[in-house]
Amino acid sequence: MNAAPRRWTRERTGTAELLEPLDWCRIKDTVTGEVRVESGPQLLFLLPFDEVQSRGQAVSLTPVDFCTVTDKRTGEKRMVCGPKVIIPGAFEEISQKQQAYSLEASQYVKLLDRATGKRWVEKGPMLLFPKPTWEVLDGGVQRAISLKKVEYVRLIDGISGAIRVERGEQLVFPSATETILEGEGAGIIGLG
Repeated sequence: MNAAPRRWTRERTGTAELLEPLDWCRIKDTVTGEVRVESGPQLLFLLPFDEVQSRGQAVSLTPVDFCTVTDKRTGEKRMVCGPKVIIPGAFEEISQKQQAYSLEASQYVKLLDRATGKRWVEKGPMLLFPKPTWEVLDGGVQRAISLKKVEYVRLIDGISGAIRVERGEQLVFPSATETILEGEGAGIIGLG
């Protein structure tokens, strides 16, 4: 009597995972190598060759929160802004949530795009969600220079060395490469 060849079947077993509404579970099929993510709420019955690789809780973002999601296979990064609840994909990793930069009308932030090398300034009022390749320079949010009618300020461009003088009643926003000129007569000066 010939025995029929043995076939592997995917039948349910008694092993189950209880996933609450914000829970997720990363599962690998040890036969095929396929990885999948299951999210709650559900009672998840594992298949015979399923192995739980990791568990976690979804990231809940408010309207001023954001985070970066990285695909570990491709290295590609994407930004996700709130309000939203995020559950990672099979090969994704989620950064810690961060808050957007809230800029008032008299505030600015200097930025550098590490992918292109471009530098620029974003002025308020706005809610700034920096992209994954952006770097916030000079310590973050800064106040514009407020000049009175009889004051002036000298700014120097760190790349070209050009000096710019602004005078009179106004708000002065330095460019991405400018700083207030240091030394004798530096800073905001009264005209007398």
